[in-house]
Amino acid sequence: MPISQDFTSIFSKDWEINFTQCLPNGFLKYTDLCNILQLTAAAHSELGGISFSDMQEFNQAWVLSRMRVEINELPKWKDVVTVKTWINTLENSRSVRALELYVNDKKIVGCETFWAVFNTKIRRPQALALPFAHFELYPEQKATEKPFSKININNETEMV
Repeated sequence: MPISQDFTSIFSKDWEINFTQCLPNGFLKYTDLCNILQLTAAAHSELGGISFSDMQEFNQAWVLSRMRVEINELPKWKDVVTVKTWINTLENSRSVRALELYVNDKKIVGCETFWAVFNTKIRRPQALALPFAHFELYPEQKATEKPFSKININNETEMV
């Protein structure tokens, strides 16, 4: 799909939280929070001409590799949230995308995602075949306080 006339390098989308996305206490489930963030990233890539459909012409697809989510509060049922997203870096087969989630203009979630371009035929990373110079990059504009890190699974645990 060609680049949309509505394309901007910083993209915002509103979502209404419905009851199927919530826990019995009315707060958004973590999985649904991550889904909303990924759907917003997908909508931005569609407007910018680098969506899954666009990439399939070159046997390529985005693969989400890492996601760091920092939550101050969770949205709840019937909240209308605004997700704002932009690209920090995009080079060769790798990209870091930032996302922020707001309720009533208050940032309550920050997220950074690490994406890889994979060739779906040879199942290997590959440089993005589509043009992307129209995306302004914002390497200094972080959505999270801390960078990506590995989860330490060697911590001492106690059986309860």
